[in-house]
Amino acid sequence: MRFLGPLVLGLLSANEFRSQELLPDLITPIGVEFALPSDYMAVGYHVEPSLCDWVYWVPKDKVEAFQTDSLQQAVIRVRLSANTIQTSPGLYTEEEIRREMASAGVKVLAVEKLKWGSYPVVALEGEFSKHRGHVAWVGLNQPGGHVLNFHLFLPPQTPPTANDLKLWNDLLHNTKGLSEQLFIQSQGQDMQEGYTVITLFAGTAKATAERRLSDQKVLVTLTTSPHVEFTFDGIEMTRKGGGAWRFGDPIVKLAGTFTSTQDNSSMTDSFISNIFIKDVEAFYIDPQTPPTPHFFLWQPTSEQGTHL
Repeated sequence: MRFLGPLVLGLLSANEFRSQELLPDLITPIGVEFALPSDYMAVGYHVEPSLCDWVYWVPKDKVEAFQTDSLQQAVIRVRLSANTIQTSPGLYTEEEIRREMASAGVKVLAVEKLKWGSYPVVALEGEFSKHRGHVAWVGLNQPGGHVLNFHLFLPPQTPPTANDLKLWNDLLHNTKGLSEQLFIQSQGQDMQEGYTVITLFAGTAKATAERRLSDQKVLVTLTTSPHVEFTFDGIEMTRKGGGAWRFGDPIVKLAGTFTSTQDNSSMTDSFISNIFIKDVEAFYIDPQTPPTPHFFLWQPTSEQGTHL
């Protein structure tokens, strides 16, 4: 098959993580730091890429000449699996992998189960159609059961070199989950004292939460980028759970739907925003705030906030 020229898919901006550069079309970014040489870039071959199209991780100096049908060195490729789903926290058992591979005519040489932070990883080395191959599956811990498929992609009829295997094994064994704070940020919530910057496919927003010391009332505001609308679903005052980072600190959970409309198309994100509450002497409304943000006033004796 003849491909279009390579398209560089990800260009890292100041507030992005490298996982977003390497997998730019994932709706929910994977919260890891990939163990990959710093000069590798994401390359694709489709003007309108599908999440199930292969993305190739290629050294920067090889991008311009990169063609899959004239490969000169091993690269890593990855895509969202179209035929496997995650049905359990551990992804797959070794028995399940061996059974599925046997039914596909693959001779399994080794199976390894790993973890990238909270993400389960199953790696396999096997004989595929008379050549040895290395593949891995990573569960994304999402309601839809999405799984990423990784593959050490080699030139035709060429066994992996020591450098190829090092590239693959470094990825498997040295990729790490992000710290809790960075993981939350990678999922679209940059939680700071008194405010959270929200980044979604639909657009961006900023939510603030201030508690007035004199009467314990909590004022929550939400402003969005110009092309984004917010539909309020609910609000709750609680304490942060999860890991050790700021465990038990008071937060506001703000639920709603963000809808972006631009260029004759629309995109919707249902989202629960978490905002650390900042104690203040008096409420401060930023003079730069647009005239129609969402305001929520929380009475300390009430069960829920009031959408103003």
